Amino acid sequence: MENKQSSDEIRKAAVNLDNAIEKKDTEKILSSFSDDCEIELLGIKLKGKEGVRRWINWLYKHLAEVRFLPVTIMIDDLTIPLAILYFPSCRYS
Repeated sequence: MENKQSSDEIRKAAVNLDNAIEKKDTEKILSSFSDDCEIELLGIKLKGKEGVRRWINWLYKHLAEVRFLPVTIMIDDLTIPLAILYFPSCRYS
């Protein structure tokens, strides 16, 4: 059975994750991911919550500030709420 979330549930989860990232609350961040999750960044695959922990530790070691920027993408009749990882201390061109 497919588990669909409403836009409000997705938005709430994104806000909670963003708040946890800004507060550097590693345990709260980890609770946003499943035990069998996979993250791929720059060609490196990280698996499970230990992989998420390695990613979080790297972020906080190398970046002064990290946030999610909420974005909504609309394609035809489809609306997709997303959160983009944003590094305010970096310059974007």
